[in-house]
Amino acid sequence: MSLLLRLVATVALALPLAACAGAPAEEVGDAQVFVPDAAPDDGTPTGRSACDLVVAGIEAFNRGELVETVARFEKAVPLAEAEDEAAGTQASADLLEAVEYYAELPADEYLAASAGSPDFARYQAITLGLCGSGEPQVPGQPDDEGGVQA
Repeated sequence: MSLLLRLVATVALALPLAACAGAPAEEVGDAQVFVPDAAPDDGTPTGRSACDLVVAGIEAFNRGELVETVARFEKAVPLAEAEDEAAGTQASADLLEAVEYYAELPADEYLAASAGSPDFARYQAITLGLCGSGEPQVPGQPDDEGGVQA
C-alpha cells in the first residue's frame, strides 16, 4: 500500500469525522466553514454539508471504490459552492476548489494521481484539514498520538 493510501486510511479511521456535521457554522481549526440553511435543489440529501460528502468520498477511496469516490465528490460540489457563497472565506474557496478537483478526476486516474500528483496531495491536505482533523496533515510531522505522520 502506498504511503499516501496509508495516510488517507489512517486519517479516515483514526479521526472523529463529525468535525463538519451539525451546526450552520462550524469552526474547523482556525477557519470557520459554513453549512447553508437549505441544501441546493439538486437531489442532494437535505441537512448534509460538503464535508459530510467529502468524508464519504474519502471512505469510498479507502475501500477502493473509485467510482463511488467520484460520485460523492460530484454530489459535494453544489454544497461546497453554497457554503463558499455563504462564507466567502479562503477556507471555503479552498474546499470548493479541492472538491471540484476530486469530482473532475476520472475514477481510473485516482490511484496514479494519489501516488504522485502534487495537486492531489495539495487538495488532500485541504480536505483532510477542513473536513478531517481540523489540521492539515504534514508528512514527517508529529501526530497527536506521539508518532510521525506518514
